[in-house]
Amino acid sequence: CGLSGGCTPRGAGRGFGEDRVGCGRSPGCAPSALGRGDMAQRMGLAASAAKGFLQEMKELKDEAEAMPTPSPSSEASSSSSSRTSPAPGSKKKKKKQKNQKGSIPNYELPLSIVLYPDPRLRARNAKVTTFDNKLAKLARAMFDIMYSTDGIGLAAPQVGVNVRMMVYNPEGVPGEGEEIVLVNPKMIPAHEEGDEEEQSLESSKGSKTGLSPEKDLCVFEEGCLSFPNIYANVERPRCVRVSAQDLSGRRFTLRLSGLEARVFQHEYDHLQGVLFHDRMDARTRRSIADDLARLEHAFQTKYPGVAYQGLKV
Repeated sequence: CGLSGGCTPRGAGRGFGEDRVGCGRSPGCAPSALGRGDMAQRMGLAASAAKGFLQEMKELKDEAEAMPTPSPSSEASSSSSSRTSPAPGSKKKKKKQKNQKGSIPNYELPLSIVLYPDPRLRARNAKVTTFDNKLAKLARAMFDIMYSTDGIGLAAPQVGVNVRMMVYNPEGVPGEGEEIVLVNPKMIPAHEEGDEEEQSLESSKGSKTGLSPEKDLCVFEEGCLSFPNIYANVERPRCVRVSAQDLSGRRFTLRLSGLEARVFQHEYDHLQGVLFHDRMDARTRRSIADDLARLEHAFQTKYPGVAYQGLKV
């Protein structure tokens, strides 16, 4: 009947018993004592019964094909398919996790330096809340491009990744000095120093000075990887106290001074969407106006129609 083995179609007993003509031994036999007229009548009834049975069998076959009974092999196949093919709900959940707030956006390696006046340098930088291997790989890649471009500090937006992370090494040479990674850094005002909940990891230079950022300022010539071959004086505090997280999410504090404090403040400005020429006085900014205009022209040529924040003299 087209169904799985062992099935019995409804009505089969009627087709093969009550309506079937014969002796009960085989479908084609007939008693020899019947007359021709009776034989013809009985044969006609048999043909009609057979026709009805065939029609009913056809209907049963159609029903069986429309609703097939699963065999053990098909059940196994279905079970296997459900394990290998994620349900729509799980796929959506995975996508949500991929775009979870605080995770690192996708980036391409090798990294490249974003040049002024690219709008990514002014964009908001998201707080990092996911501390995973992807974050560690980004930090390593940032050190690599920092060294290859003769830098001593680099912020994530400078490589087109708008999250709050920076790296620096005052020596600027791989294998020398100390590589520092600061995630979600904050500057601690002088009146808030001494937080007992954070582990203090003070640098030897900073711990000896004890200088207040609000009262001790110095002028120093700075450069920036996003402003190639442009150098100018910027006034900043000589020392700062910093709260941050490392690549595992552990919180700590640092007291920085001298060059290390300046590098931190320069990169921290990047995380705030502030660029080093914003910190210059008007006279110093005018002295590099032509260089900035050159970079702006190069950006307009490469990215026509893209809006950006240009120089404010």
